Amino acid sequence: MALPANPLASCLPAVPSSAGVDLGTEVRAGTQLATSGIANNAIGSAQLATNIIQLATFSLTSANILAMYTTPVTVLAGVTGKTIVVHRALLRTTITTTHYLSGGVITLAYGTTGNAATGSIAAAVIAAAANAEGVMAGLSVVSGEALPIQITNATGAFTTGTGTAVVYLWYSLI
Repeated sequence: MALPANPLASCLPAVPSSAGVDLGTEVRAGTQLATSGIANNAIGSAQLATNIIQLATFSLTSANILAMYTTPVTVLAGVTGKTIVVHRALLRTTITTTHYLSGGVITLAYGTTGNAATGSIAAAVIAAAANAEGVMAGLSVVSGEALPIQITNATGAFTTGTGTAVVYLWYSLI
Protein backbone atom coordinates (compact mmCIF):
# COMPACT_ATOMS: atom_id res chain seq x y z
CA MET A 1 0.00 0.00 0.00
CA ALA A 2 1.39 3.36 -0.99
CA LEU A 3 1.65 6.15 1.55
CA PRO A 4 -0.75 9.05 1.00
CA ALA A 5 0.69 12.34 -0.23
CA ASN A 6 1.52 14.84 2.50
CA PRO A 7 -1.40 17.30 2.60
CA LEU A 8 0.86 19.93 4.22
CA ALA A 9 3.56 19.75 1.53
CA SER A 10 2.19 22.78 -0.28
CA CYS A 11 2.40 24.82 2.94
CA LEU A 12 6.05 24.04 3.69
CA PRO A 13 8.90 26.05 2.17
CA ALA A 14 11.30 24.26 -0.14
CA VAL A 15 14.53 23.18 1.54
CA PRO A 16 17.57 24.46 -0.39
CA SER A 17 20.54 22.27 -1.15
CA SER A 18 23.33 22.17 1.44
CA ALA A 19 25.46 24.42 -0.75
CA GLY A 20 22.90 27.19 -0.55
CA VAL A 21 21.56 26.93 2.98
CA ASP A 22 20.13 30.23 4.17
CA LEU A 23 20.26 30.45 7.95
CA GLY A 24 17.64 33.17 7.95
CA THR A 25 17.28 35.27 11.05
CA GLU A 26 17.38 34.66 14.76
CA VAL A 27 15.59 36.69 17.42
CA ARG A 28 17.00 37.17 20.93
CA ALA A 29 15.85 39.62 23.58
CA GLY A 30 13.86 41.61 21.08
CA THR A 31 16.79 42.19 18.71
CA GLN A 32 16.79 40.68 15.26
CA LEU A 33 20.19 39.37 14.22
CA ALA A 34 20.78 38.56 10.58
CA THR A 35 22.86 35.41 10.32
CA SER A 36 22.63 34.80 6.60
CA GLY A 37 25.57 35.79 4.48
CA ILE A 38 28.23 35.31 7.20
CA ALA A 39 30.84 32.88 5.97
CA ASN A 40 32.63 30.55 8.35
CA ASN A 41 35.54 32.29 10.09
CA ALA A 42 34.68 35.59 8.39
CA ILE A 43 34.76 37.47 11.70
CA GLY A 44 38.11 37.49 13.49
CA SER A 45 39.52 39.17 16.58
CA ALA A 46 40.13 42.46 14.80
CA GLN A 47 36.44 42.81 13.87
CA LEU A 48 35.05 42.21 17.37
CA ALA A 49 34.08 45.03 19.69
CA THR A 50 36.73 45.77 22.32
CA ASN A 51 34.41 44.72 25.14
CA ILE A 52 34.19 41.14 23.85
CA ILE A 53 36.37 38.78 25.87
CA GLN A 54 37.99 36.12 23.73
CA LEU A 55 39.59 32.78 24.58
CA ALA A 56 42.86 31.56 23.12
CA THR A 57 44.42 28.20 23.89
CA PHE A 58 48.03 27.21 23.44
CA SER A 59 49.61 23.78 23.99
CA LEU A 60 52.99 23.66 25.70
CA THR A 61 55.25 20.75 24.86
CA SER A 62 57.74 19.31 27.31
CA ALA A 63 60.50 21.10 25.35
CA ASN A 64 58.61 24.42 25.81
CA ILE A 65 58.32 23.87 29.56
CA LEU A 66 61.97 22.89 29.95
CA ALA A 67 63.17 25.95 27.99
CA MET A 68 60.70 28.69 28.96
CA TYR A 69 63.02 30.17 31.60
CA THR A 70 65.59 31.14 28.96
CA THR A 71 63.25 31.17 25.97
CA PRO A 72 59.76 32.49 26.81
CA VAL A 73 57.03 30.91 24.69
CA THR A 74 54.56 33.12 22.77
CA VAL A 75 51.04 31.96 23.66
CA LEU A 76 49.27 34.81 21.83
CA ALA A 77 50.82 36.77 18.97
CA GLY A 78 50.64 40.55 19.06
CA VAL A 79 47.98 42.23 16.92
CA THR A 80 49.02 45.18 14.75
CA GLY A 81 47.40 48.39 16.00
CA LYS A 82 45.98 46.73 19.14
CA THR A 83 46.97 46.22 22.77
CA ILE A 84 46.11 42.91 24.41
CA VAL A 85 44.34 43.14 27.77
CA VAL A 86 44.70 39.88 29.71
CA HIS A 87 41.73 39.19 31.97
CA ARG A 88 42.66 35.76 33.29
CA ALA A 89 44.68 32.69 32.38
CA LEU A 90 44.60 29.05 33.38
CA LEU A 91 47.49 26.61 33.11
CA ARG A 92 46.39 22.95 33.03
CA THR A 93 49.09 20.28 33.18
CA THR A 94 49.16 16.67 32.03
CA ILE A 95 51.81 14.91 34.08
CA THR A 96 53.69 11.78 33.06
CA THR A 97 55.73 9.41 35.21
CA THR A 98 58.79 11.67 34.85
CA HIS A 99 58.06 14.72 37.00
CA TYR A 100 59.57 18.16 36.54
CA LEU A 101 61.99 19.45 39.15
CA SER A 102 63.30 22.92 40.03
CA GLY A 103 61.82 25.81 38.06
CA GLY A 104 60.26 28.97 39.40
CA VAL A 105 56.97 30.84 39.55
CA ILE A 106 55.15 31.01 36.23
CA THR A 107 53.78 34.22 34.71
CA LEU A 108 52.52 35.62 31.44
CA ALA A 109 54.34 38.74 30.26
CA TYR A 110 54.05 41.35 27.52
CA GLY A 111 56.71 40.23 25.04
CA THR A 112 60.28 40.77 26.12
CA THR A 113 59.43 43.90 28.13
CA GLY A 114 59.57 41.98 31.40
CA ASN A 115 56.23 43.52 32.38
CA ALA A 116 53.88 40.92 33.81
CA ALA A 117 50.47 40.53 32.20
CA THR A 118 49.25 38.24 34.99
CA GLY A 119 49.92 37.31 38.55
CA SER A 120 52.02 34.21 39.06
CA ILE A 121 51.37 30.60 39.93
CA ALA A 122 53.70 28.37 41.90
CA ALA A 123 56.24 26.14 40.17
CA ALA A 124 54.54 23.28 42.03
CA VAL A 125 51.74 23.34 39.43
CA ILE A 126 54.26 22.16 36.79
CA ALA A 127 56.24 20.01 39.23
CA ALA A 128 53.17 18.27 40.71
CA ALA A 129 52.95 14.49 40.94
CA ALA A 130 49.44 14.59 39.42
CA ASN A 131 47.66 16.70 36.83
CA ALA A 132 47.17 20.21 38.20
CA GLU A 133 45.75 23.63 37.37
CA GLY A 134 46.80 27.13 38.29
CA VAL A 135 44.88 30.37 37.69
CA MET A 136 46.63 33.65 36.91
CA ALA A 137 44.63 36.87 37.31
CA GLY A 138 45.20 39.67 34.82
CA LEU A 139 47.22 42.70 35.94
CA SER A 140 47.68 46.19 34.57
CA VAL A 141 47.88 46.75 30.85
CA VAL A 142 51.26 47.61 29.37
CA SER A 143 51.05 50.37 26.79
CA GLY A 144 52.34 49.15 23.50
CA GLU A 145 50.66 47.94 20.38
CA ALA A 146 51.36 44.56 18.87
CA LEU A 147 53.12 43.12 21.95
CA PRO A 148 52.70 39.34 22.20
CA ILE A 149 51.81 37.49 25.40
CA GLN A 150 54.54 35.06 26.47
CA ILE A 151 54.75 32.47 29.24
CA THR A 152 57.93 32.25 31.28
CA ASN A 153 59.14 31.22 34.71
CA ALA A 154 61.42 32.91 37.23
CA THR A 155 64.60 31.87 39.04
CA GLY A 156 65.54 28.81 36.98
CA ALA A 157 64.60 26.21 34.40
CA PHE A 158 62.43 23.19 35.04
CA THR A 159 64.41 19.97 34.66
CA THR A 160 63.88 16.29 33.81
CA GLY A 161 60.11 16.36 33.22
CA THR A 162 58.17 15.02 30.25
CA GLY A 163 54.61 16.28 30.81
CA THR A 164 52.69 18.83 28.76
CA ALA A 165 50.37 21.73 29.54
CA VAL A 166 47.69 23.89 27.96
CA VAL A 167 47.37 27.64 28.53
CA TYR A 168 43.83 29.04 28.39
CA LEU A 169 43.97 32.81 27.97
CA TRP A 170 40.94 35.11 28.30
CA TYR A 171 41.69 38.49 26.73
CA SER A 172 40.31 41.46 24.84
CA LEU A 173 41.86 43.93 22.39
CA ILE A 174 41.91 47.72 22.64
